[in-house]
Amino acid sequence: MNRNILAHRCFQVALLLGIVGLALTGIALYAERQAQAGAAWHDPGQSIRPSAIAPDLALLTLAGIPDDQILALAVAQNELETVHALLAFSGELADQQRINGWLWLASRYHESQQLQRAAQAYRLAGQGALLSGHLPDLLRVETLLTTGRQLIILHDKTNAHHFLQQAALIGIHAPQLTEYHRRSLLERLISALLRAGGQREDWAALGKTVKHNTPQGQSLNVSPTPYSFTETWDAQGTSAALIRARDDRRSAAGALVAALSAGGNVTHARQTLRQALLAEDQAIIELWTNRQDTDPAVAETRLHWLLLKRQVAAGGAGDDLMPEWTAGYKQIEAELTAAWAEWLSLQHGNIPATRWALMAAYWGLYPNAPVVDLVTAIRPTRGGDELYLSIVAPSTLPILKWNNK
Repeated sequence: MNRNILAHRCFQVALLLGIVGLALTGIALYAERQAQAGAAWHDPGQSIRPSAIAPDLALLTLAGIPDDQILALAVAQNELETVHALLAFSGELADQQRINGWLWLASRYHESQQLQRAAQAYRLAGQGALLSGHLPDLLRVETLLTTGRQLIILHDKTNAHHFLQQAALIGIHAPQLTEYHRRSLLERLISALLRAGGQREDWAALGKTVKHNTPQGQSLNVSPTPYSFTETWDAQGTSAALIRARDDRRSAAGALVAALSAGGNVTHARQTLRQALLAEDQAIIELWTNRQDTDPAVAETRLHWLLLKRQVAAGGAGDDLMPEWTAGYKQIEAELTAAWAEWLSLQHGNIPATRWALMAAYWGLYPNAPVVDLVTAIRPTRGGDELYLSIVAPSTLPILKWNNK
């Protein structure tokens, strides 16, 4: 009798352990599937939460304060949503600033258990490091290594493996790296790549690939002239009316920031800023209507304005500042896409400008961009650029599927 009871209890324990094991396996599989489901590229501006943005910081953009300074303030104050909005909408930030910002934000999202947002931020940083044309090799590889290792933790092994492979390609043969840095990177890469599901044979294959395709002593790092927009617009791309309107908008935004900081009634200051924004929009329309068809400075002024207008419409300068713009967000996006096309047509095939447009598409600044056409325009025919473009073949980011083979 006692033996039967003991056997029955052992069976119950085994059954319970089996159920727990299946449950844990199911949870792990679910987590990995969830990570893969969220792995495709998404416009980072679509996931901001305007009500959580700190308006006294976000409005500084409209007050004319450089976005890199605002980004530093938002990071120092741990304002995650404000940082997210700046990274998603600013046309002023350099690639390195944006990449570092996404890495910082990913870490904070991870700490706060916003795991899908953390994974998206890491992927943005990693693929941005691959695409950027002016990052040092060491920073590029370190970013890819960090991205890969963190995506393993977040159960996105497919993209982790992709980023680690790209880091290996650059790390093995990039001439800018010292041997000390190369050995240190490769030791960490081997460990991370194996955790991501790679095989040791991958290293031999990667070594052969680079050995047979890299000219001796040629850097994998491509360094064209960086291109970005700032509010220091060319005087030829503006007008007296626009200058006045821009100054009024900056002054009104500064007054609203001061009113918010003082904790008083902000109704009048908010209405003044709204009127200033509408007046500046009208000045842009008039400048564009009266332009010379071949004036790239005016096209750039309009493009920069539409980036800023879209930021306001999306709530990136604080919630509900311009509700009529928010209601017309899709129309503003369509105008922004057309403005990019117009601006590019006036660049006459300028490679740095076209590469910046491709980066802008990836960062979400160029909605509905003709990515294949942009890549075709910058695809080189010789040397390190060709190898560089072959390195950035993506895994699950559809915006970059142009180089898969």
